Amino acid sequence: MKTVAPDIVGNIYAAVGKPDAWRALIRQLCTLFDANTGMFVATGHGQRDHSFYAAHNHSEKMAREYSDYWYQHDVWLLAALEQRAFASGSVCIGTDLVSTKDLRKSAFYKDFLLQMPAEHLLAAVVADGDGAAASFEGVPATHISFFRPPGAAPFTPTHTNQLSALMPHLQRAFVLDCQWRTMQEQLNVFHTSVDSLDFGVAFIDAAGHMRHANSAASALAQKLWPERAVGIKNILKLPAVHPVKQLIRNAACGAGGAVKLQTTDTANRLTCHAVAIAIAVANPGISVAGTVRSSVLLLLVDSDRRPDAAAEFLSKAFLLTKCESRLLPLLIKGLAPAEIAHALKLKLPTVRSQLSSVFAKTNTARQQDLMALASAMPPIAA
Repeated sequence: MKTVAPDIVGNIYAAVGKPDAWRALIRQLCTLFDANTGMFVATGHGQRDHSFYAAHNHSEKMAREYSDYWYQHDVWLLAALEQRAFASGSVCIGTDLVSTKDLRKSAFYKDFLLQMPAEHLLAAVVADGDGAAASFEGVPATHISFFRPPGAAPFTPTHTNQLSALMPHLQRAFVLDCQWRTMQEQLNVFHTSVDSLDFGVAFIDAAGHMRHANSAASALAQKLWPERAVGIKNILKLPAVHPVKQLIRNAACGAGGAVKLQTTDTANRLTCHAVAIAIAVANPGISVAGTVRSSVLLLLVDSDRRPDAAAEFLSKAFLLTKCESRLLPLLIKGLAPAEIAHALKLKLPTVRSQLSSVFAKTNTARQQDLMALASAMPPIAA
């Protein structure tokens, strides 16, 4: 009868998203199976450099040698592939694949395994990499292996039963870990991209917590609220009646909009002009607490520096055409339609026609609403 140790099962799921915990888990499993070496590794060339790798009592030198050369001469792995035994969830001992006599004849044994040292194998295929099952889509071919040295007792069916009982938990945890790592990679790309922008971007989740803010947002927040220089997250601690706090609250309910901001540093005789724009990321949903909220994208634009950066962002957000998009930087600077027509060498009716098209795409009814949304309410005084 298959049995599992509750503490091991708990540790399997606790390891999701924690590379160090996977290493500790392999060590714990080695103790369970009385193995001197254990590893959790992606199959094939270069697996040592794969983003997921955990091992116990396996040197960097041996891991690198296997990755660079010996994986293609691994008689156990080759036999599993030839016998089509490399299938998700399968569990075996080394002699199920290759006899001890044939193993000892191989260069893999003489020149590699004896250096570990290892002769007896207990292994399981966590994922075969074919992605046939939807739950394993994108999960690399991965196996878990435990070894005993020459002279030790071989692994027995009792060990295969124990490992088989743990396999469903190892598979679920590994899939979750792969999904977690994929999301982390995507977040890192997103954060890197956002951090490269020269205007402030902050993401506030539906619970009202700021999840990320780029460096431009932090720098501008410190200029606007020097007394709150600890960080941009303190924007969420502004009084409830503060325009920015109200702006965020309105956007969370699906309204969005923009407000102009101005702060004067009397000591240095400096005045900072900026515009805060809040956009609902999705349609508001009902939270567990019963409140209706959406995640919010908060943009902070330094009006004294680059209004066109935010204009480009909004152009993409609302899918404006090139002709419509070129109006936004001028609107942000506070130009009237006639001034825009002169600057762009267009006829005034053409500008008004393009403005009407922008109204429809941005769900605004008049120029004043559009200018607010595009962070260009009437001209900001110097």
